Amino acid sequence: MPNTPLGSGSMVGRRVGSIRLMEPLGFGGAGEVYLGVDERLDRKVAVKAIRGEIRLDDEARARLLREARVLSQLEHPNVCRLYEYIQGEDSDFLVLELVEGETLRDVLGTDGVPRDAMPLAEQIVQALVAAHAMSIVHRDLKPANIMVTEDRRVKVLDFGLAKALRGESERVCITEEDQSVGHSDLGGRDLTLTKAGAIPGTPRYMSPEQARGERVGPAGDIYSLGLVLQEVFTGVRPLQDTDEVAVLYQKAMWGESLPVEGVQRDLKELITECKALNFVDRPSAEGVSERLRWIAEAPARRIRKTVKAAFVVILVVATIVSTIGFVRARKAQVEAQASAVAAQQAQAEAEAVASFLEEMLASADPGVMGRDVRVIDVID
Repeated sequence: MPNTPLGSGSMVGRRVGSIRLMEPLGFGGAGEVYLGVDERLDRKVAVKAIRGEIRLDDEARARLLREARVLSQLEHPNVCRLYEYIQGEDSDFLVLELVEGETLRDVLGTDGVPRDAMPLAEQIVQALVAAHAMSIVHRDLKPANIMVTEDRRVKVLDFGLAKALRGESERVCITEEDQSVGHSDLGGRDLTLTKAGAIPGTPRYMSPEQARGERVGPAGDIYSLGLVLQEVFTGVRPLQDTDEVAVLYQKAMWGESLPVEGVQRDLKELITECKALNFVDRPSAEGVSERLRWIAEAPARRIRKTVKAAFVVILVVATIVSTIGFVRARKAQVEAQASAVAAQQAQAEAEAVASFLEEMLASADPGVMGRDVRVIDVID
């Protein structure tokens, strides 16, 4: 079959294995993406037709096949699954999980800072945790490669494909993420920049070591993650939209970006550490995940702390009130006991006096004085 130009939707209706290409979904630096129907498994898929000039030779194809085999084992709720790699005569095809929704770039462009920025960020990080655990590096993490579904689930696309598709070429992928005033004609095409030895990626979200053409490991993804998180939580791109592509590339080499502003201190420190110039100073994906979870739980911790403090205050007040009540009750009890004793003593004294008088009166002789005996006489 003769070569067909990508970007024109010219593969609609074509069969790729058991998959029929139904309609174009988009066009990127690697090729054209189609909606496909797997007639054998009865499911919809996304099919990326790789541009003919990218798969230059058998070595490049073998590299992509190796990468595809690894990526096909990466199963995670926040990662777009790679189902199959199909070799064709005029184009190779990647069969991917179909993710319906909008890109994070579109979400940020519409909403600014999303209302659920933290849950979105945590899901992005979880995708990196899973990939890095399998030694898979994305190399081109950016808002345009992150999908957000209608129920706000995150799916990260194109894990590891940047290197697999282009190897160690001297080309930098210029996508919509890098378009600015004066560069609207770039489209999704690749441009060769003057820096020799550069590896594929997007300058706006590229790590310094990647921009310098050095080996890129998981820490390279963390740098890109820091830039993405800064944009998610602040609504501001870390690099000026007016920057020329070459300027973006130079800034990437030196790790230059806008400072993190408008967020709480813990989050600012985390994002800043992710953007550290030296890759050894950046946290791991697992470390970022733990710290984001700690930051996300801060309001609940404050509430628990407030409730605990209030409980302590209530307990102290209750103890004081109880103590006062006990003291008062004890005092009343003592006073009552004293009153009872006093009453008993008074009663005893009265009874003694009465008894004494009775005895005195009983023993008196009425005939002594020839008259009636009076009490006063007895006393005298």
